[in-house]
Amino acid sequence: VSIGNYVFINFGSTFMSQGGPILIGNYVRIGPRCTFISFNHDMSITDKPMYLEEKVITGEIIIENDVWIGANVTVLPNVRIGKGAIIAAG
Repeated sequence: VSIGNYVFINFGSTFMSQGGPILIGNYVRIGPRCTFISFNHDMSITDKPMYLEEKVITGEIIIENDVWIGANVTVLPNVRIGKGAIIAAG
């Protein structure tokens, strides 16, 4: 996890970077209880129960400069949030 300058991370936020890097630019606000996970379950295999699926999808998360992320937002792998974006709560 790489965090730029002037970044505010509110309480209860979680960062799980086992799948790839989480890169946060400058002047970013992150609301409470946000989750950033750079891996996810691969649900493309349909010939066995989801419970038994062990393959994962990995990728980076990039949050560019001057971004505001509202409360309770979840960001998964291979997502880029562009400069000046506002991500609504929930």
